[in-house]
Amino acid sequence: MIPLRQNIKIIISLMVAVSAISSQSSTAQNHMLLSYDLAIPAGNTKEYISTSSARGGTLEIAHLLSDEISLGLRIGLQAFYEIRDKDLYTEDNISIYGKQVRYINSFPVMVSAKYKLTTDRRTIPYAGLALGAYFFEMRTDMGLYNITNDNMWSYGFQPEAGLLIGISDNLRLNMSTKYNHIFKNSSIDSQGYYSFSIGFMLYNSGRE
Repeated sequence: MIPLRQNIKIIISLMVAVSAISSQSSTAQNHMLLSYDLAIPAGNTKEYISTSSARGGTLEIAHLLSDEISLGLRIGLQAFYEIRDKDLYTEDNISIYGKQVRYINSFPVMVSAKYKLTTDRRTIPYAGLALGAYFFEMRTDMGLYNITNDNMWSYGFQPEAGLLIGISDNLRLNMSTKYNHIFKNSSIDSQGYYSFSIGFMLYNSGRE
């Protein structure tokens, strides 16, 4: 598992990289969203790690195609962690019994679209969908043994529902719920988790 301090460094590095790319064009962005994410595992992910994750974040930079529709780039991080005492782990017909430490590191890189259900209110509900790829690492440490999925990249998608609450002309509070679905690949079954985000959306009013 990547330590929390290093997770924060990764998020900041991704923010700087995406912001630098977007700043090369005068029409590259109309808003930037930064959020803190909590997550609850579901399905096969919950079978592997049942505990929720408070280690997550999302950065999104988007261009407004109209007053209602935006299209952007989204990157994120969610890290899960669980200790299981004297559990049984089976891999390739080999079973090992003992204390386990399980980790999941999920890094989505997505193209996102949002549709605002209204534009003339202080509180604006919206629906969204993001499509892209996940770097999805599942690792079990057990004594001297370490088991990690071989293929860590998979396609996935994120349906989303949220609210934007106006603070000023250029700043809004964002609250949203997303479901992360990661498709099955050669080394993992399909995975999923719910994300609950709170953060801020900063508008560049000169480009709206």
